[in-house]
Amino acid sequence: MSASDQEEADIRTIHLLRGAIITAYSQVEFLLADLYFRARYLQEYNHLPKKLPYKLETKLKRLKSIADLPGPIEQFRQELHAAVDGILQFEKIRHFMAHGMLIDRKEETGEHQISFRGYVEINGEPVMEILNGDLRDLNNSLNIIETYTMKFVLLAHKIIEHCKLPQVG
Repeated sequence: MSASDQEEADIRTIHLLRGAIITAYSQVEFLLADLYFRARYLQEYNHLPKKLPYKLETKLKRLKSIADLPGPIEQFRQELHAAVDGILQFEKIRHFMAHGMLIDRKEETGEHQISFRGYVEINGEPVMEILNGDLRDLNNSLNIIETYTMKFVLLAHKIIEHCKLPQVG
């Protein structure tokens, strides 16, 4: 394999890792909404608003409130609160993976130094943030979020099955 072929393969790996991180996060984000909308079909939760808020923090508060209400989901309160709070640790990397500009430079050692640049709003002003790393960092991030995602998927299915949450639509 030539140097340019290896470089192309490394770039492809970076893109695949980026996509896998976004996919894992998306699985959890979908299940958060799915649990909420399924719960609304039960009498104990049908008074909840029909829509989820757009902002993640507000959305998560709403989802956690389901477990605080009397009803079949309250027995999963501790697990659901911990799982919902857990997604916040991935918000920054999700933002960079989904919206950041990828800049890849190859060091003299042959290692890729990866930067994601993206804008965030701080005190009403746009500020550029930079997330630096390498292939190992992306792999580690993926391993962590995949482990979290698998645990969340199992918890969501346990709640859906145990509480007999109906399919929506």
